[in-house]
Amino acid sequence: MQIKNPPVRAKFLKSVAFSVLTSGLVRWLIGLWYGDTVPFRGTRIRTRSRGSFEAPLLLAGIYERAEIDFVHRYLPAEQPVIELGASLGGNSCQISRKLAAGVSMTCVEANPEIVEILKENIARNCEGRPVEVMHAMIGDAVGIGELEIGGSTLASAAKRAGSRTVKVPMVTLREVADRCGSGPFSLVSDIEGAEIAVLLTQQEALKNCTLMILECHAATCNGRAYTLEEVVALPLAGGEWTMIDRYHAVAVYRRKHVG
Repeated sequence: MQIKNPPVRAKFLKSVAFSVLTSGLVRWLIGLWYGDTVPFRGTRIRTRSRGSFEAPLLLAGIYERAEIDFVHRYLPAEQPVIELGASLGGNSCQISRKLAAGVSMTCVEANPEIVEILKENIARNCEGRPVEVMHAMIGDAVGIGELEIGGSTLASAAKRAGSRTVKVPMVTLREVADRCGSGPFSLVSDIEGAEIAVLLTQQEALKNCTLMILECHAATCNGRAYTLEEVVALPLAGGEWTMIDRYHAVAVYRRKHVG
């Protein structure tokens, strides 16, 4: 497998394009034309407000592009999916529409400011499909956790010093996985660094997981700092998983032996 990373020149050009695309003028024009609901890959996604930061990324089709491309390429259509960090539901709707009729999906989102928007987007784009939304953050125990609320849906994470935080319900991955029953399931995760705790301490909850699409982040767990490359390598350490594709921080893992 060849790891795909954008060349340095391409990174620079993408950075410039991103700055232009998310500029105040472009966002204002999009808000003027579309309001708070914009087209995205065959769906219509409501954002938090007119001209939101996410709106131009959705309209241009590049919102969570690597994750969604991998969903369409690798996600098994016949087994349930757990999505951690569902956000506005742009990815959630793509996942649900990829699944065969009647196959269930559980979306977990911690940010209380967007959970109702997530539910609305799923109801609009996934009518008749079995999708459950859980308002919770993933932790190592059931209880109450603290979540950082950022200026956009791309910037929520576990509490960091100096951030604005809210208290939200906390569940374990095991509790979420139990909702999928005893059969195999797939995992799609973008939880802004919290994935490291799942990979280090909740492997038992992944025993029926056959495919993982993870957006990885450099993070600290139990006092140790992990680089992005170390986090990406964590699923491979026990020999149970193989990486079948990767684009920068987004990696796809398949369990070597199922059952």
